[in-house]
Amino acid sequence: MTIETNLKAEIIPFKSCGVITIGSSLSECTFLDDALWLKKPINADIDLVDSLGWVCERLLSKDGLVIVRTVCYYKNDIIMLCFNSKNILYFALMKKGFEGKVFGEIGIGSTLGELRRFVEFEYDSGDEAYYPSEKSEIIGIAFYTGLSPYSGVDDEELFILEGGDLDHLDDDQEIIMISIQDWSLNDRKIEM
Repeated sequence: MTIETNLKAEIIPFKSCGVITIGSSLSECTFLDDALWLKKPINADIDLVDSLGWVCERLLSKDGLVIVRTVCYYKNDIIMLCFNSKNILYFALMKKGFEGKVFGEIGIGSTLGELRRFVEFEYDSGDEAYYPSEKSEIIGIAFYTGLSPYSGVDDEELFILEGGDLDHLDDDQEIIMISIQDWSLNDRKIEM
């Protein structure tokens, strides 16, 4: 029996999105029972374009002997899941086509201005994502706009702004992706 993935599920930071639960083992994710498992690396332009369900791949170490990570994609990459080498889900990324909300209101297509009403956030230039600030009690969620808050800023101004001040931020930037995660479960120390 296939469990349908709910594209309107509530997003709960650090925890879940419908049947997707951070910290679950791959074997517990019965919604993946009918997944198409590819033996070659996924080419998103070919393998995911017309997919009607889950498509998964195992990423192996350089010597090909150890599973480093398992990645699964849903319906043309609307959802991406990452499992660590022990097959534990540590990261879920929701993209265009996903209609679920966090805080009951914030979803794909919401703006940073709308997000600001619920949580103070900081920009991580390495992940190119907005995370709840350390002052916040909210963890395990990130918001992506595809734009750096520092684009169009000269180097001198950038040095000042990288201290975390996002007051200059364009509140109209649209959120294009939302992730939930528990980075402590990510064990990518094995070389790929």
